[in-house]
Amino acid sequence: MTVEQIRNLHQAKPFKAFTVHIADGKSVEVTHPENMLQSQGGRTIIVNTQGEEMAIIDLLLVTKVTIKQGNGSAPRRRK
Repeated sequence: MTVEQIRNLHQAKPFKAFTVHIADGKSVEVTHPENMLQSQGGRTIIVNTQGEEMAIIDLLLVTKVTIKQGNGSAPRRRK
């Protein structure tokens, strides 16, 4: 995962939730762009996970990122 790739996901319009998978087998979901902060150099991200909990992740330890498809609701049908 490169600095530019994570920055592009974070700044995408419209934003799509994504999950960051780490080398130790853990994963962290970024559900909103305001829940993630990228360091000035870009190599470290901080993700607010639940309430006051945060995950600090070095991008060198990221194995993959998966993007959540859709919003989980059924598609609307036109009449």
